[in-house]
Amino acid sequence: MTPILIYILKVNGLLLVVYLCYKLFLQKETYVKTNRLYFISGIFLSLILPLLTYTKVETINLAPMPLPIMDVMEDVELVQEKSLWTMNDVYQYTSYLYLTITLLSLLWFGYKLIKLTRRISNMPQTAIHQNIRVDRASSDAYSFLHYIVLPKDYEELSQLEVVLLHEEVHVQQKHSLDLILLEGLKHVFWFNPMIRLLQKEVNLNLEYIVDQEIAKREDSYTYQRALVLYESNKIACVPVVNTFGSSDLKKRILMLNNPKSTNMKRLKLLLITPVLAGFFFLFQIEVKAKYIETPAFEVDHAEDTLLDEYTSMTTDAEEDQLDQSGKKKAPSHDDMAAIAEEAIRIGEEASRLVDESERIREEAERVSKVILEERKVILAKAEEVRKEELAKAKEALKVALEVREEELTKARKVVLEVREEELAKAKEARKVALKTREESLAKAEAVRSRMLEERKKRESAKGDLDFRLEERRKKLSEDAVIDGKNVVIIKSGKRSKGEFVYYVNGKLYDESNKHEAEALIEKYGTKGIRVYSRAAAADELGYTGNGSVYGFTLMTDEDRANEARVEAITKKYKEKVIKDMTQVQNSDYKGLVYVNGVKKSAKDLKNMNTDKVVSVDVFKGDAAVEKYGEEGREGVILIRVKP
Repeated sequence: MTPILIYILKVNGLLLVVYLCYKLFLQKETYVKTNRLYFISGIFLSLILPLLTYTKVETINLAPMPLPIMDVMEDVELVQEKSLWTMNDVYQYTSYLYLTITLLSLLWFGYKLIKLTRRISNMPQTAIHQNIRVDRASSDAYSFLHYIVLPKDYEELSQLEVVLLHEEVHVQQKHSLDLILLEGLKHVFWFNPMIRLLQKEVNLNLEYIVDQEIAKREDSYTYQRALVLYESNKIACVPVVNTFGSSDLKKRILMLNNPKSTNMKRLKLLLITPVLAGFFFLFQIEVKAKYIETPAFEVDHAEDTLLDEYTSMTTDAEEDQLDQSGKKKAPSHDDMAAIAEEAIRIGEEASRLVDESERIREEAERVSKVILEERKVILAKAEEVRKEELAKAKEALKVALEVREEELTKARKVVLEVREEELAKAKEARKVALKTREESLAKAEAVRSRMLEERKKRESAKGDLDFRLEERRKKLSEDAVIDGKNVVIIKSGKRSKGEFVYYVNGKLYDESNKHEAEALIEKYGTKGIRVYSRAAAADELGYTGNGSVYGFTLMTDEDRANEARVEAITKKYKEKVIKDMTQVQNSDYKGLVYVNGVKKSAKDLKNMNTDKVVSVDVFKGDAAVEKYGEEGREGVILIRVKP
């Protein structure tokens, strides 16, 4: 087998070990930055270790060949049949085929990488930063190298700040380099499907890193909610970009909520050390033989023994070579040469087998000793860490008890002071209450009459509210049918059989208290609605009645704040568009102008109403020429206006 094929097999074997160790021991741990270092180190060690070898020289004493056998061998002319196709040829042509396919695959990968870089660099810039671009063909945000790419409708994103912060962490920590490395490995070892699994785990671990960083700076619940909202708007992921909503949403949310792993669990990383040591001792130690010829006076006895064995072998062969008449045949020269060659081969093979078995035994003992030593070191370190953690825990418990006792003492003192103060206030309040009671009784009649009037007004207003809510029910039910919800509640403008039941903020409201739910809906407004089928209402809400269940999600202060933030961003963007449009109208512009895809003149540009302008994109230089030809040499302005 050629050295190239041997190297490929060793590298892929080590990569498999890296992947399996991660899946078995490290996958559920929360020290994700250490896992990133583990992946990178494992990949580079897998590429480098097969290139390192240790040469061990074994000395072998050779006795001079007996002269009678050497004389026979000098007269023997060995003829070997030449095969047209050998295994060496198969290995060689396989190596050539692999190198050719790999070269083409790497060229294709380089082409895609250059194309992606040029495409992002030619995208329109945003007003936020020059490295933040807008991809009008995408509905998701992603990052690549030092670029952050936002979707075409990024002004409407409710969590724009979180998205930008997420992609900024990817850019700062250079996660694109990890993905490019794994994509390159996938093109080099294109025959190995395990590389795709390793690439998936590396990508997911990078998302874990970013999620942990965002959770330190932002509210964890808000960030998880943003991830869920993005789940429905994914794009087809390019393997070398980091997307905001990619890589197993469920696993990412679970990892965010997992308790932090202890430092003792980092010792799991040492488990791969015996595996790498075993690989090196078994496959990377090269044994070379050094032959030393023994002087003739030391092997006289060996020559006599070998001659006796040779004579015995030839005698046996002569006895076997009898013709049909029982007379002995004369041994041929070829027979004698074959016998001598076989005797030498058997002796060499026996010597080689003895040396090989001794070498294997020594190596096995050595590897066993290394593994035992590594195990002792790991156990010793684990015991030290355990004792250290136990001591820290005891010290922390002692401090906590002292703090608790101190806090209890302070709390008792504060309670006593507050109690005395409250008693004094209660006495004073009682005096005031007795004084004001008479005044309250005098005003009670006036208040009673006013309440009667307000009650009449509320009854009148309630009739109007019932009418508006009924119209809202019809509209919501029609929306439920359009959106493909579970059931149809309104048919031909009439209510289906059964009462209406509201599910608002985790509470069910039936006919007896539905006015409370309607008041909440009227006060806070709705962000979403779900119409439950009877099966869904029974399974999820525990409701088994015959009513039609509406589930309302009310607007929160955060939702209103997000709306205000989006309105502020939109207003700022609109002001910038109007400013850019005004500058263009006041300038002596001679380039191309397109309004809603239709070519316009410079005169039309100056007479355009800026209030109807939605967006303005400007292309200059090579970007304009590449897209619009020589006509775009002076620049191209793309304007989108309201109808």
